[in-house]
Amino acid sequence: MSKTKAKKPSANLPRTKKKEPRSEWTERDFEHFTVSWCFSMCDCEGRWGFNDALDGAFWNEILPKLREFGRKTWEEVKKEPKGAGKGTKSHPISIDAISKEAQDRLRALRYFDKYEELFSLRLDAKKRLYGIRELGVFRILWYDPNHEVYPISPK
Repeated sequence: MSKTKAKKPSANLPRTKKKEPRSEWTERDFEHFTVSWCFSMCDCEGRWGFNDALDGAFWNEILPKLREFGRKTWEEVKKEPKGAGKGTKSHPISIDAISKEAQDRLRALRYFDKYEELFSLRLDAKKRLYGIRELGVFRILWYDPNHEVYPISPK
């Protein structure tokens, strides 16, 4: 029987750089992705929960805005400027900066120690959706029709 010889790579072929698996994704990796969302973390109780109290708000206000966001990238959403004010319409917010009632609700849901910030999506002048932005997905937590989760002082 003849022995088969191991093939040696040709000296004329360029060597390719060894690819290493990516160790960790960050939110910056998803800036050029379009916005997507899910309701797996949504609070169905509590003051800002998704419950019967929403009435037609979901169909008339929330879903149409989510569809608009779904046509934009995260970068576009985060850069949309406020009217005359400084800053942007949708942005991350430190959990330490939200109202005490909202912090207490996060504790009850066992999210307070798990996350450092919420993301606020502006629906209109007062209405906001709050959630966790995780690997490019907006995990909706609350609907705040009166800007109470992150109260701001009047100008």
